[in-house]
Amino acid sequence: MEKRRRDQVIKQKEEEAQKKKSDLEIELLKRQQKLEQLELEKQKLQEEQENAPEFVKVKGNLRRTGQEVAQAQES
Repeated sequence: MEKRRRDQVIKQKEEEAQKKKSDLEIELLKRQQKLEQLELEKQKLQEEQENAPEFVKVKGNLRRTGQEVAQAQES
């Protein structure tokens, strides 16, 4: 009977330990959620750009090219 009670207490402690997450695990979960959210936002932006009219795409390319040229001249 004592052995059974000890086993039950041990099992209960193990279950509690699994339920309680360490600070590291909590931070890792937060980081994972943040990365997933950023990935979804990135996909959404990419889809919006694919659906954008041609002149909007060209304007973005020109702006980016202009910035690259300005940075090259500064160097």
